[in-house]
Amino acid sequence: MVPASASFSVGASHVLSVRHGQDQLASTRVDGVQVHERSMPLTAPVDRSWNFIGKNHYFSDGKPACAGFQGHIAEILLYSRSLDVAEQAGLESYLGEKWSVPLCPCDEQAD
Repeated sequence: MVPASASFSVGASHVLSVRHGQDQLASTRVDGVQVHERSMPLTAPVDRSWNFIGKNHYFSDGKPACAGFQGHIAEILLYSRSLDVAEQAGLESYLGEKWSVPLCPCDEQAD
């Protein structure tokens, strides 16, 4: 989840990474900068037929809230374990180079 308050260029390429660890903490980073973090408890297993990338199938006020992603996704990497912060930063760096996406050179990238 990227909050509406996060600012990044629409129409440009970005590296988006999401990490959900055993500590129940989920964090979202855009171009190497953390834009969102919150506690998100792991729930019971869900029916995997309802997992979508780029589309929201949750309900709001009893009606489907089917907001869809408008754009292109060049690559998706999924891991069977949570990467640690250093692995996440290294992967972001690799993807930034691969797809020519400039990452933030600030100290926030190594947080």
